[in-house]
Amino acid sequence: MLPQVRALQSLSGKHVPVPGLVSFDQEGAELGCPFFVCEHVEGDVPVPWAGSKLSEEHRRDIAGQFIAILGELHRLDWRGTQLASLHGGSEQRGRSR
Repeated sequence: MLPQVRALQSLSGKHVPVPGLVSFDQEGAELGCPFFVCEHVEGDVPVPWAGSKLSEEHRRDIAGQFIAILGELHRLDWRGTQLASLHGGSEQRGRSR
């Protein structure tokens, strides 16, 4: 669960649409298991969007948004975010193989 929480924390306030993180409990003291709660995001998610009955224009808009978001993710320097706490030195281990 912690990787999802760190991702939400890292992307909050960036140019990537993510729901706000309301609360999380890694130990699970409240519910008996780890959990996180996010804000509700209004909208519909057509699955699969490319094969849905949406208009061609709407599907192109979705595709454009998808590509723009991927570009923002690739521009993000994760080393300056909460995601860096999950790294754990794996880069160094990967180089020695």
